[in-house]
Amino acid sequence: MLSWQSWGSDNQIIASVQTLMGESAVAMGREPLEWKEDRQADPAVGLSRTRSSYLDKSQSSINGVVQQLVRHLTSGQTLTHMPTPRVLIVCALNECGGLARLLQQEFRERLQCEVVISTDQVDTWHSEVENASLGVVLLQTASALRHPVRLLQLFKTTQQEHPLVCVNVFGGGYDFANVKPMLRSLATELSQAEMRTLCTQALAHGTGVGLMASSLIHAVPNAISVSLSAGAREEMIMAGILDIIDKLGRKAQLLQSNAIRNNGTPGKKMRKYFNGVTAAVRLAEDGKSHQRAHDTSPPKQPGRQWLAENVAKVEAVEARPSPPREAGLNFTV
Repeated sequence: MLSWQSWGSDNQIIASVQTLMGESAVAMGREPLEWKEDRQADPAVGLSRTRSSYLDKSQSSINGVVQQLVRHLTSGQTLTHMPTPRVLIVCALNECGGLARLLQQEFRERLQCEVVISTDQVDTWHSEVENASLGVVLLQTASALRHPVRLLQLFKTTQQEHPLVCVNVFGGGYDFANVKPMLRSLATELSQAEMRTLCTQALAHGTGVGLMASSLIHAVPNAISVSLSAGAREEMIMAGILDIIDKLGRKAQLLQSNAIRNNGTPGKKMRKYFNGVTAAVRLAEDGKSHQRAHDTSPPKQPGRQWLAENVAKVEAVEARPSPPREAGLNFTV
């Protein structure tokens, strides 16, 4: 059965069309379709309609971000002293090892950079995430967040403002509703040895478990995940990979422009906008308070109080006898 999601991403819609046309050709007994890449733009709208154009756009976006990051990181330093930018994949290998290695291979080929899968080792976790300036990809499975090293790497990602992209592995058992309660009660969710490792490493890097959990509660559950299934058709897997690359590029650009932050709070530009709105609201409220303080007019009486004070007058008016009517005249009230 073929599924069609009109609300999917551009890459998913293109993959769905390719799958639909391919299966239709098989059902009609025709030869398998051969897809050719047409890089010419549509003159009507000025946009290309082919899958290759979206890939080129994604790769150019990432390449532009890489160049900006290198220029920013190497300002005043020599390239020989700079670490190689990389992408870090954080995951539970026992739950999605095959998919993680597939992503590693595809990212390495498409982004032309180093791609590392987290080893969950206490002595290497900091160096793995510290150089992941191109982004961190979290594969969301049942126990993805139930390991101290993975929690530390995700927290370090938010601190260093690395792009963070969450990938929901289909059938991986990730419980979105239980993430916040789990992060709030790490002392009971992790074993004593894991909790001891978490506390020791957090303190060694100048933070605490409470601050780490609070930051992750904002960063991970609020992220819109890319769905990916290892058992899907090749076209849909490639579409998911392109979606991850797109999100890495967009997230890096937003973080660099200070429009957003990884911990769920707005960046400098957005904070400046919100502060301006708040100041305007406060100024308006101060003006209303000043006007009320200098208003000498008598206060308006509430409706019920006015009715209670004037009900006798109303009854007296209604009880007055009607004036005598003259003959030949009809009064209509």
